[in-house]
This record gives sequence, C-alpha cells and structure tokens, in this order.
Amino acid sequence: MARVTWIDGDSGDTVQGVIDDNFIEVYQLRDEVTVATDVIGFTIKKQVRTEYNEHKPFFTICFDDNQQSVHTGWRPFFANKGIVGCLPIAIFHVGETELVPPYMTWEEIHDMEDDGWEIMGHSMTHQAFQTLGEEEARYELSECKRILIEQGFNPINFAWPLSENVGDENRRICREYYRSSRGYYSPVENKSPLNEHSFNPFDIKSAGERVDITTQDGMDWILGLVDQAYDENRWLIWTGHAWTANFETALEEVIDYVQAKGIEILTINEVLNRKWNYIEAGSQFSVGEEAVRIGLADGDSLVCQDRRTGVGRYAGEGNRELGNTHVGYFAGRFSEGMGMVSLGEYAAYQSGHQYSVNVGFKAGMQAAPVNSYYMVNVGNQAGEDAYGNATINIGVNAGNGGSAENCIHIGNKAGYENTIDGNFEVKQNGENVLALLKGNFGTQDFIHGCPDGAAVDGDLENSMAHFYLDESGDTLNVKVKYSDGTVKTGVVANLT
Repeated sequence: MARVTWIDGDSGDTVQGVIDDNFIEVYQLRDEVTVATDVIGFTIKKQVRTEYNEHKPFFTICFDDNQQSVHTGWRPFFANKGIVGCLPIAIFHVGETELVPPYMTWEEIHDMEDDGWEIMGHSMTHQAFQTLGEEEARYELSECKRILIEQGFNPINFAWPLSENVGDENRRICREYYRSSRGYYSPVENKSPLNEHSFNPFDIKSAGERVDITTQDGMDWILGLVDQAYDENRWLIWTGHAWTANFETALEEVIDYVQAKGIEILTINEVLNRKWNYIEAGSQFSVGEEAVRIGLADGDSLVCQDRRTGVGRYAGEGNRELGNTHVGYFAGRFSEGMGMVSLGEYAAYQSGHQYSVNVGFKAGMQAAPVNSYYMVNVGNQAGEDAYGNATINIGVNAGNGGSAENCIHIGNKAGYENTIDGNFEVKQNGENVLALLKGNFGTQDFIHGCPDGAAVDGDLENSMAHFYLDESGDTLNVKVKYSDGTVKTGVVANLT
C-alpha cells in the first residue's frame, strides 16, 4: 500500500492514509475529502519505480466497450487457457442487454473481475476526446472513475475510446485520475504498436482489430509483432471488442504462439508493476532507460534514444529513423529521413531528406516528396518544398520549390523554383543579377561587379578585375586590367 496525504474537508487538518500500492510515491489530491474511500481524483506529482524494471517481453489482451459476448464467449475461453485480460468499461451502455450488440450488466462485470480480469476506465459516453473541451474531458474521465468505484471496482488505468490523436492536454487531465492510459493505434498511421522498455505511461500503444487476424495476412502481421516483441523485449497489447468463433480460433493461435515463446500474458496493471523503467516529475519531465522527455509533446518534447535527439514541442514526432537531431517546434515532425539535422520552427517538417541539414524557419519543410540526399538548406524557408540531391541553398527562400540536383544557390530567392541541374545562382534582393562581389587583394586591388555586359577598357583602373554576365546570362566572365595597362578577358563559370 502507498501512503497518501490530503486535506480533511471538515477540519482542514492534514491527514495521511493509504491506497492501492499500484500508485507509487507522492500524490496531491484534487478534491477535499474526509475519508480515504472518497479518494477519486488526484494529480501524480512524482512516480519513481526502481525495484522492478524487467527487461523482457510481455503480452496483454484487452476487450473494450464491455460487450456481453466477452462474458459469454471470452470469459470461459480465457479461463480454459489459464489467462486473464483487461476490460475497459464505457459506462453509458452497462446493463443494456436488449441492444444489438448487448452489453454486460454490473454483475457480469464483477464475474470478470472475480476471475482476475483488470477493470479499466473507458469514459462515460465513448466520445472521441480530441473533439471535447477540457470540462467535457474531465467529466468523461472523472465520472467514469467515480461510478466504477461506486460499483465496487478499483479502476487504476484508462483506455481511450476512438483514440487517434487524443492530444497532450487530455493526457495531462488523465494523469489526475489514472495511473496510465492506453491508445488504439491504426497501422495506416505508420506507427509501431509496440511499447519500448521505457515508455510514457499515458501514451501506451496497442494493436487491434483494424488488422483482421482471421486472415492470413493479419495473422502474419500479429505473429510478426510477437516475434519483434520477443526479440526486442517490448510490450505488445492486442485490443478487441466482441467474441466470435472465428476470432476465438485466430486469437487462440496467437496465444499459443506467445506462450510457446515463453512470453507472459499479463494485465496492463501487472505489466506496469514490472516494466516501469521511468522517472516522472509531474507531467513535464521524465527519464527512461533510453529516453529523456521534457514538456507535453505527446511525451516526446525532448527525446534522446536510438541515436535520435528531438528538442521542442513535437520535435521529431513520427520520425523513427536513426541519427537525427530535430530542434524546434514541429522540427522534423513526420519526416522520413535519417542522418538529419533540423534546427528551427517547422524545419524539415514532413521532409523526406536523407543526410541533410536544414536550419531556419520552415527550412526544408515538406521537401523531397521522394527521398533526396545531401541537402543543405540555411535560411528562412530555404529549400521549402524542394527536392534533389547534393544541393546547397543559403538565404531567405533560397531553393524554395526547386527540383534540381547538384546546385548552389546563395542569396534571397536564389534558385527559387529552379529546375536546372548544376545551377549556380547568386542573387541580391531577389533580383536575377549577380550580387556585388568585393574583395581586397592587396593594398589597392579590388573586385567589383555589375549586372551584365563588360565594362569599357578605359573605365577600368589598373590592377582591377571586373566580373560580368554575358548577354544570355549563362556565363560569368572576368575582365582584368593589369598594372601595365594590359587587359585580358576570361570565363569564370558556366551557369547553365
């Protein structure tokens, strides 16, 4: 049991008591209460778990929404297999046995708990939390917990209904009532449903029925995840809803495969008691075996793991490649490349660059719809919407929208929407001219330039080099007047 301190609502005295030891160390109650059994909502201030950090795989099975077929079908099947699962309860349909599908009664839910199943919160009305305001979200979380406790249950953990993109604000509120929250990840989101050894307890992932395991492709997919969980010591959760004979046959094959590998099948709470390599101080700082997180960016505001570093809200979220550094709000979010350095708000956001450097607001943003390599984009929106290999864009909007390779663009809008490979372009103030170049070559020697056309020989001073473009603008030339008055002309670079 864990010791809890709260304020007595009548006397105002500080009171200590104990609650379930699944909660770890220090709590601060949201509401004033008079007896320990009235404890409903609280904010976890710090969780530190060091005595149990088992680096091994686990498998968990959940059935959301309390459909009655879970009681009539899965309950005896699980009892026969000698295992238990998790049952997230959506309050609004409890006891609705005449609906199609019918839902469990409170008595039937107690039957499940008596068998060892973990009863979890699953909201009051089963709405998508991403559509709710704070007051509505708090009601769905707290009232669900209150009613479950009123019915004699102890809901420690929560499962999000319709859980894509629930958001960090909802996770923050959930921390006030539950130990963890589990999502339901779709394969089309291109995210792994496996939980790593250290993980955010309010962003627990699960696989589920959006991949049909009664098909051969679906079975291959789930068994492949079991293999990966076993090889990498990860936690795999499978989430279903109702019992059918076909699903029983398929799930039995999965369970037998899991057990043949020696992977334990446990409830979410049992796994959290054994796989909790995570230090949390409030909602904004945590340290795991392979990750450090600061902030509320879905648990990933600062991530250092797998040779990846992300600093800033949503920095690097969705990027699962190696060797990347993303710094700034949305920097590198949903990018596909590896070996990337993205510095600045939206830098390399949704980019497909490989081995690239993007520095500046929107630098390299949404660049490379197909993978491009060795790009350097420096400057506000430099290389935005661009793709191509081995290109350097330096300056505001330099290379923006370009699609060429082996180019160098320097200056405001240099290479803007360029499609010519091997292009070298220098711009000033966005004008299609060669920027004024000045350099000191000794005491009196200077280099200066003009937009186009060569200077008249007589206008050149001795020891002066004059750079100019030809009439087509495709060639950079130089005219040099030596100290003895001799004038020579040469080609510096072909700009096509």
